[in-house]
Amino acid sequence: MSEVQRTGGPGAIRLLARRFRTQLAAQLGIAAVVLIVCITGVITSIGLDLASAVGGRELLRDAPASQASLAVQTGLAADGSAQDAAMRSVFAQRFAGIPIQITRTVSVPPADLISGGNGTGSVDPAAPRVLLEADPDLLSAARVVSGEWPAVEQSTVPGPLAAAVQADAAELLGIGVGDPLVVAISSRSVSLLVSALWEPRDPAASRWHGDPAPASGSTLDGVGPVILEENDLVTVPVPATVRWVVAPRIDAIEPGAIDRLARASDADGISEDIDRSGGIGVGGVSVDGGLADSAAATGQALAGARGISGIPLALVAALAIAALVQLGGLLASSRSTEAVVVRARGASSRQLLAAAVLEAAVVCLPSAAVGGLLGGVLGVPAAAAMLGTAHSDPSSSALDSSLGSALGLSIGLSAAIGVLSVVVVVASTGAGWWSRSTGAARGVPAGRGLAIATALAVLVAGVAVAQLVGAGRDAAGAVAAGAPVLAAVAGILLLIIAVRPLAAAVARRAAGARGLDVVTAARLIARQAGAFPAILLIAALSSGAMTMGAGIIGTAVSLDTRTADALAGADVRASYAVQGTVSDRSRPITAGAAGELDGVRSATIALSTTATVGPDTLQLMALPARAPASGSGLRALDAGTPLTELRILVRTDAPAERPGAVAISAWLADDDGALARVPLGAAVLSLTRTAGVELSAPLPAASPHWRLLALDAELQASPGAAPVEVTLTSSDLAVGEIGAVHLSSPRPSARALVLSSAVAELPVRLSRAAAARAGLRVGDGFEVALSTGARIPARVEALADQIPGTSSPRAALVDLPTLDAAMLAATGPILQAAEVWVGTDSPDAVAGAIVRSADQPVDVVTRRTASVGAVLDPTLDVLLIGMLAAGAIGGVGFGAATRIRARRSAEEGRILVALGRSHRSERRSSAALIAVVTGYGLLAGSIAGAAAAAICGPVIARLAVPVTALPGSVSFAASGLAGVLLLVVLTALIIVLQSGDAPSSARGGRRGRPATAGPS
Repeated sequence: MSEVQRTGGPGAIRLLARRFRTQLAAQLGIAAVVLIVCITGVITSIGLDLASAVGGRELLRDAPASQASLAVQTGLAADGSAQDAAMRSVFAQRFAGIPIQITRTVSVPPADLISGGNGTGSVDPAAPRVLLEADPDLLSAARVVSGEWPAVEQSTVPGPLAAAVQADAAELLGIGVGDPLVVAISSRSVSLLVSALWEPRDPAASRWHGDPAPASGSTLDGVGPVILEENDLVTVPVPATVRWVVAPRIDAIEPGAIDRLARASDADGISEDIDRSGGIGVGGVSVDGGLADSAAATGQALAGARGISGIPLALVAALAIAALVQLGGLLASSRSTEAVVVRARGASSRQLLAAAVLEAAVVCLPSAAVGGLLGGVLGVPAAAAMLGTAHSDPSSSALDSSLGSALGLSIGLSAAIGVLSVVVVVASTGAGWWSRSTGAARGVPAGRGLAIATALAVLVAGVAVAQLVGAGRDAAGAVAAGAPVLAAVAGILLLIIAVRPLAAAVARRAAGARGLDVVTAARLIARQAGAFPAILLIAALSSGAMTMGAGIIGTAVSLDTRTADALAGADVRASYAVQGTVSDRSRPITAGAAGELDGVRSATIALSTTATVGPDTLQLMALPARAPASGSGLRALDAGTPLTELRILVRTDAPAERPGAVAISAWLADDDGALARVPLGAAVLSLTRTAGVELSAPLPAASPHWRLLALDAELQASPGAAPVEVTLTSSDLAVGEIGAVHLSSPRPSARALVLSSAVAELPVRLSRAAAARAGLRVGDGFEVALSTGARIPARVEALADQIPGTSSPRAALVDLPTLDAAMLAATGPILQAAEVWVGTDSPDAVAGAIVRSADQPVDVVTRRTASVGAVLDPTLDVLLIGMLAAGAIGGVGFGAATRIRARRSAEEGRILVALGRSHRSERRSSAALIAVVTGYGLLAGSIAGAAAAAICGPVIARLAVPVTALPGSVSFAASGLAGVLLLVVLTALIIVLQSGDAPSSARGGRRGRPATAGPS
């Protein structure tokens, strides 16, 4: 009977323990691999789950209020309650299963303020108008500054209506708690009594839908809101408007609901549902808001994260299998003699298999359990660290909710990994025993199997890469994760196949050399290339994983950074919802108020529009040439000296009997290029023939410095085809005589340009992509067609890789004051600059201050809010963890592979030593052989990983940064490259240790100790 057959109970345990101790290093290696895989798998899964939950919510939370909600507006029906119920039914059906909040407000047209406060005064034309609203849920989003919130019962009490006034609006009106407020609307006075002052808890909350009044207390239409009970408000004899604002409850929404949120927020679909429901729309229904676009962009970012998330798992799995196979082979190589002896003593194959399974289970399953436990314990804190959030932060509520799921995930994943590792170890050990005991491996052409595996890998990788590149942003997560890994593996296998011819070529070139260990190693590799695939594969996989991961991380981070810079343009970018063109009624957007905020270094205005060059449409950005974002080399217009006053002398040659008048408007620009059109009034023709008529107007208060660019003259109520010559002269000596224009009934208007503002050609800095598309070079002239239809002659001043303020590859940058002058010369509508770009070290604080001080709707973007880093950064952290884990597993597998190689070469070494070769020479030759093979593997892996990153990295980066229109450029993260260097050091250390151990065996053989021995 064999020892296995004779031993039972405690004896079997003692046998297993003795067998375990004989190969403690291999067993610990298996345990380490399983432990690392479990910890990595659990942390990765938890981290990605939380990145999706917390990061997706952060992206929605960072969107401007008008882009994070939608508003439905219509007239208030006679039965407001039924109308509201019908509207909420539509929302309930469309947003089923999606947590949303609905805010309903009722408003009337702005009311006039009556002076005196007792109802006996008259309308004050100089006072601002008052905004009256009803908002039943306001207290949930506002705090009472002073006074008491009006109760519903107060609306039934005779006398003034109780009102709650926004605190800043009350300051503008000069009223406080207890003061009367009388307004007139539709020729009827309404008496109010201020019972409370309030302010919003979050002025940028999506429930306001970008309305500036709750934050600043004023808009261009008036001051307020002044909140009344709806029953009181509807008694005002004017048509009322009702608005529903729908916004997701961001702290409660799950990642899986974001795509459905995007579909449910479609404006056309909502309008159709409202039409079908009936009883909602009164005088038409409008649906606006960018919630659908924001949710779609967030969903695409989450899809990109899911695509990247599979990469670390694939890397760890590939290296874990390779390492476990090598560790199983190490066990087999150490027990080949034992297997033969035990079988000779009567043990069956089934008993050997049972012993192998039991041994593997004893090693793998506890390791998996410990790994799963550590992964579950460390997973949530590690994810919290990656997300940069604390458990007490409301945005990290998903962290606490994931504690329970982390336990279940760790148990399931560790069990699966434990079972799979047992199977791999048993299979590799059994295969090694079988081949060594039967000699089945001798004479088997190892290169043929490698060639077949390489061909299949190249084919599969080619299909996956083609699908990834072809699908682009529509690529599935499995394709995005599998394509780069398969491409790297295919490249590694190709380079491993190439090792034999490369080594042979090196050996031929150094055929005459003697005593060079590297040359000797090359000859051995050329003759025995099939003996090194394990070392080559593990070394190459490890370095390939590091290099590929570094490329994907670097490319994604670079693209996200460049996209955020392009979309923001500056530290803070505020876009105001104003009329698109300048008119007499429009108020210029200037940078003065933003420049006075605390912490602001610079502030300037900007204009963003589209333009056409030939058949192509490009994004046109206009900034003052002196603005920091404009860079250098952009030629600016010399606009002349600022005005001290605005007085224009009008003289004509009209006959005294010619009826009518000539109206004059002045075009002014400030230092940044903000435009204002100021009406100066009209001069009667009969008075302008001799001394002329002087017209004047105050300079706009929005900016301290204004320059005169042009004057518009219009003939009014003056029939007759005979032309009238109008001569215009400024009283400002720096401007002087402007020129003359000719007016007539067929051509009643004309524009006189100030000579200093004349522009022959518009200097343009063109993006290289736009220049290549249009076939333009520096110095070439071309024509720009603006969105207003104006056609402006231009010349390419310079080329740039990227134009600030836009992620479009085809874009152009011009000086804003020069563009103003060019638009005035081209006639037609004049575009209004509606953006303010701010340079600051405190972008979030300045962005909040801009929102709180705005009196018109504004969307504010910073580099942080323009980035998808809330989702991308933790995902890339997970990828980095996977890379490091893969490197660690690769180190364990590499140690096992080199150990197997050392044992296989032990007999050759003993023979060579017996023939007279020194121990030192044998040790150096063995180390050189392993070093050359390892060095080639590391280099091959780095090349294959870099190639996979270059091919797939830009596509994956664009998948992870869906808001970009920029091309992805390959970049390598320093952390990944540092991992490659660390891997080189680790493999060198292993080689040194293995080479130090190999000759000792040879010495032991020479001392007479048997090289092989059966069981005692």
